[in-house]
Amino acid sequence: EPKAVEVLYRQFLGLSKSPEDYAKRIRRDAAAYPEGAILALALPAYGLANHAMAHPESGAECRGAIDRLIQLASQRWTREWLEAPMREDVHRLRRWNGHGVYLGHYCLMLCCYRLAGGDAKYAEHQQQIAEVLRQGFRSQRSGAWVPSYPHRAWAFDCLPCLLAVRLTDVQDGRDLNASGKLVADHL
Repeated sequence: EPKAVEVLYRQFLGLSKSPEDYAKRIRRDAAAYPEGAILALALPAYGLANHAMAHPESGAECRGAIDRLIQLASQRWTREWLEAPMREDVHRLRRWNGHGVYLGHYCLMLCCYRLAGGDAKYAEHQQQIAEVLRQGFRSQRSGAWVPSYPHRAWAFDCLPCLLAVRLTDVQDGRDLNASGKLVADHL
């Protein structure tokens, strides 16, 4: 099993070394399910953050790879596959617009940068996205699913959103009662 982990680690690092090539691959492979493009960027970031936490000596390399994945995730081509409301610049986003899958995973990628030993480079942006997610949850009745995509909702897509809000609060040293209540209300 440790060999499999090392193979995955090397593959995840390799994906981010040529962002343009990886972007082309994502566009090709996710053509039938364009909303899933964020997952092709987020899942390697999750693996790299876990690897950096288990092997701190690999932190700089993992952070560099996560940083490149975040840059890809914030580019316009990634968002253009989603419906029109998500075409606005993610750095200026102030409303949920029904894009829970993208925003939840994107915010978790920002969390991963910090988990891998990163500085506060993305902290303000992470807080901004987490606040957009909080507002999205607050706009729903308790227990309601938040939109995964505009006009579509699945219960399991709430999990990355809730985790992103909670992890942002933990990383920022915030009072955890508010995010705890949010989690309790929507699970």
